[in-house]
Amino acid sequence: MKGEKLKLLKNLPSLDEVKRGIEELVLIEKWDNYQISKNPKEFNKRLHELFVKKVGIFPITSTSVDTTTFPFTFYRLRRFDDSMNPALISEYSYPPNHLINSYQRANIPGNPVLYCSNDASTTIFEVLKNSCPINPENTFFLSEWKFIENIKVRITPYLFGNLAQNSPYKLWTDSSYRQIEQLLKKDFNSDQINGFKKVLEYLSNLFVYENTYTASSFIAHQHLYADFSLRTDLFVYPSIQTDQYSINFAIHPNVVIEKMRLNRVIKFNILNFIDFEHP
Repeated sequence: MKGEKLKLLKNLPSLDEVKRGIEELVLIEKWDNYQISKNPKEFNKRLHELFVKKVGIFPITSTSVDTTTFPFTFYRLRRFDDSMNPALISEYSYPPNHLINSYQRANIPGNPVLYCSNDASTTIFEVLKNSCPINPENTFFLSEWKFIENIKVRITPYLFGNLAQNSPYKLWTDSSYRQIEQLLKKDFNSDQINGFKKVLEYLSNLFVYENTYTASSFIAHQHLYADFSLRTDLFVYPSIQTDQYSINFAIHPNVVIEKMRLNRVIKFNILNFIDFEHP
């Protein structure tokens, strides 16, 4: 949690005020109407003003971790096509700007991120679950990325109330809530703190619906492309393809270049794909 920014808060809405605002936001059916593809600044301004008007705040959260103790390896899957040069490291990383023309789950047009997961099976699920039938002649490349050791990175686990009940990552949610309460309790009462957490829960749930890409892309962009020094390096959200049991990461391109290394690439074909339930 970014405590430096929280200290600038003079007031927080009550829980009832937040609930009333969320009730109004829930009525929005066509988030795509808020898109402004050719003017990112106006798009960000429009969405920011909407959330502040309805729920009183738009929180930016992050926490710092040391990569030496950060346990994750990251995986990205790409299907081979004629435009790909397998000899280039960049082919396994984030896509170039000019190819990002739409609002995706965690990025707006012209602002790429590296989409990946800390679990290879989740990465494969994300790509293949809606791609049946499987063509056994397609070639795939599974790239494995790791952080350079002994450096600091900032991470935003946007996992408030949007994970499956049996997800092991709910422990991360509990830790985030404790940090929030610790930072806010000196200046705000429990009702305001609960309102703050309710806002985070609502915003987090925008990452689990198919018709909310416009809103979720704005939220992730505000964290990853923020114009202050404590902006997020990694943004974390649930994997819809695993029924919110596991997680996905969106990583800023500069972080990939400066703080990560391609560890290895596995080339393979997929003969069949069988869905399964998580424990």
